[in-house]
Amino acid sequence: MKLDLALYGVNVYIVLLTFLLTAVLWIDSSFFNGPNIANLYGYLPLWLSFTAIAANIFTFMIAMALEKVKYKKVYLYLVLFPIYLLSWYPITVYAFFTQNNKQWSHTEHTRVVRLEEVQSKQG
Repeated sequence: MKLDLALYGVNVYIVLLTFLLTAVLWIDSSFFNGPNIANLYGYLPLWLSFTAIAANIFTFMIAMALEKVKYKKVYLYLVLFPIYLLSWYPITVYAFFTQNNKQWSHTEHTRVVRLEEVQSKQG
């Protein structure tokens, strides 16, 4: 549990670092006739990259099958998942630079929801 929480907390910085490194590699390749920066991609065969992508997609499909997802539409969302991941880059950069801006606003709770009511709507 503690490891999971630590990985979850560090994930923001992993996404930020991944975004910055990817941007540096793209800029190097686009504007400076790169690759001038040594990276792993220059040494790996292209088929290995496609295999890694396929394994990642397969892992999501297996996870959804194990969770017994019944809606076929959910499987189609895997196509949009990379776009969703890309949307986190600007959010992460913004959050990194505004992490010390703490403004709390109270949420007023105006209704009571019983556990039985929630469970009846789920099942």
